[in-house]
Amino acid sequence: MTLALALFRGFSWKKVLPYWVAQLIGDILGAVIVYALFGPVIDHYNLVHHLSRADGSAAGMFFTHPGLAIHHHARVSDEVILTAFLLFGIFAITEQSNEMAPQANAGVLMIGFLVAILGSVNGLSGSLGNESGS
Repeated sequence: MTLALALFRGFSWKKVLPYWVAQLIGDILGAVIVYALFGPVIDHYNLVHHLSRADGSAAGMFFTHPGLAIHHHARVSDEVILTAFLLFGIFAITEQSNEMAPQANAGVLMIGFLVAILGSVNGLSGSLGNESGS
């Protein structure tokens, strides 16, 4: 998103690298927090149901992840396509000349809904791949 904003929306190129660094740090901290909160729960679920992390374990119960039968190329194409939808959606919602765009702060809510929908679609495609591979 940062690169697309710099390329197409006049976002300052001086801010791109600091934003990328901040986003990476945020991603790592978010992952650490989620693991700290849910790691023991996942381990307990695995123990009770005789599962292992190598087999995918309880991952599908606690967070979205690609199905085990989904090939790496499909995972990358899912991410590229859904990121493109997110990018186009955000650009459409925030376009100044779009008379149908939400006004005031409603755009933030619409972008949140868009992220939730795309996350659900990605989670669904991963779980369907996991079921069909079984």
